Amino acid sequence: MKKDFSLEPFTTLALKENSIKYFTGRERMVTDMGNLILDHQNFGITGAPGTGKTTILNILKKNLDSIKSFTKSHIIISFNFTIPNSSDFLKRLLFILLENLEQKDLSKINLKDIQENFLYTTGLQEFLRSLVRYEPAKELDGYQVLRLYSDFIKSELQKKETSKAINFIAPENLIFLIVKLLKNSKKHLVFFIDDMDKINYDPLTNNTGEDRLASLLFELKEIMELSTTTWIFTLPINFYEKYKINFNRPETTSFLGIFSDIFLLHNFSRKRTVEMFRTRLESSTFEGKIIDFIDSYALNLLLDLSRGNPRLFLYFLRKAYKFKEEPLKRKDENSDSTDTPDSESKAPDSRIKINHILASIDYIFNLDERNKKILAYIAYKQKTESNDHELQETTGLDRLSLNRRLKELADTGILDYFLDQYGKRIYITKKLT
Repeated sequence: MKKDFSLEPFTTLALKENSIKYFTGRERMVTDMGNLILDHQNFGITGAPGTGKTTILNILKKNLDSIKSFTKSHIIISFNFTIPNSSDFLKRLLFILLENLEQKDLSKINLKDIQENFLYTTGLQEFLRSLVRYEPAKELDGYQVLRLYSDFIKSELQKKETSKAINFIAPENLIFLIVKLLKNSKKHLVFFIDDMDKINYDPLTNNTGEDRLASLLFELKEIMELSTTTWIFTLPINFYEKYKINFNRPETTSFLGIFSDIFLLHNFSRKRTVEMFRTRLESSTFEGKIIDFIDSYALNLLLDLSRGNPRLFLYFLRKAYKFKEEPLKRKDENSDSTDTPDSESKAPDSRIKINHILASIDYIFNLDERNKKILAYIAYKQKTESNDHELQETTGLDRLSLNRRLKELADTGILDYFLDQYGKRIYITKKLT
């Protein structure tokens, strides 16, 4: 292994322009998505965290940017949004439209007037927020508010009408204005909206994240159905599972009629995970095969524990590599500089081993030494049960204590089990489907 080995190809972050070369495993799906965009069809992308939703958005944008005929007739806009509030979404959307559109892109609309009204609205909102933020409510009276507001108008925005600003920021007027902008755009607009899968449960209203998102999409339906726009959203897996098909609620059968399709990113199979690993390893400075980088037993355990989630696999791998390197670095620092090649013994095995994998998952599963021994044992033996005398001797546990620990590991999802012909539980590590 080269001394300048870098973990950069094993990044757990979404792949961007300089790292998209590491992408593998969903090429056909990306092609299908690209064709939908060319046909101006809205769609969503869903999957568990770490399955590559943001990466696919970045790849789609890169592919579209490389098509000259497309960029001449389209405007690509992308932004993140995690607040399930239609008013905030509309303000953010209008702001981004004003940033990306030019007067030459529009017909029958004076863009400068809209921009001035928007800047005035922003200033007004910031002023009103400052009253709440910096002045205790009990110390504010009507006279103070009027005086402060009068000073604000005179010094900053004396030529504008307050009523005009209030009307401008009303949700129904924002929708009207955005629709007007989009309808009069000379170019087709393609929107990539990320992080919608991060909308969470609201304890105040007792609404789930998926219900809050469904409500937001319903309010935005008029905008999303415009013929001059195409929308691509990342969506939470819970939203997909709840709204994909419900024959008792026809309006939700096709996702409120907004999306032509929803692409579900499944966890990788065992084979595809290894292919991803091989692609990343070959892109690094490492010279050798997978088996030269990681012990086969350690690789099997890593595949079992990550269960096909690309980000989780890479996270455990990076951690395991760092745990492996720490003692090697200390050994190099303490080695005798007078050693000669003749005095050197056989080079130690520098591959990632099971103990490195177990150390890497400790951050998530908080395993004690005995549980680590149990997992290491199963990684080598493939299976075990509470009456396994060799495992009892290895861990120093009696049958009842071992049985309790095996059940706890199964309850936390680290282990799985099946019943043999006598109804006895046989424990194994979770396998990829």
